Amino acid sequence: MRMGEVLSRIRSKRKREEILDILNNPHPAHFQKVFLVGFLRYAVGLSCEEVTRFILENAKWRKKDPGITAYQVRSVRKQTVCEKEMKRAHLRSSLSSQERARERSLVSSQESMSTPGEWLPVVNECGFVLEWIRKH
Repeated sequence: MRMGEVLSRIRSKRKREEILDILNNPHPAHFQKVFLVGFLRYAVGLSCEEVTRFILENAKWRKKDPGITAYQVRSVRKQTVCEKEMKRAHLRSSLSSQERARERSLVSSQESMSTPGEWLPVVNECGFVLEWIRKH
């Protein structure tokens, strides 16, 4: 595909400039390349072959091996609903266990914060809770 055809499908001037910056950068970061491929595939609607051909013809990258580029383009895909839900469930369970561990480490005594009484936070200058002490 021609550069003008692809850019005409992008409505946002800012996104067009962002795409051009990635294409014109001789050493873009990996996350920029992944963004470019994802954007061209899912926002612009190009196929893997079209994206590969577009990159090989238009990118000014120092390293553009056709085989590696085609492989990397095929590897970028949208997350399925099932994958998204599994990731959310995992994050929820791991965060809650991390939060519980952090809460236990912040308590200055072995007693649980659920123990009746009033707990006061010890806060640093930035407002972060360093520990909890029990009000006597």
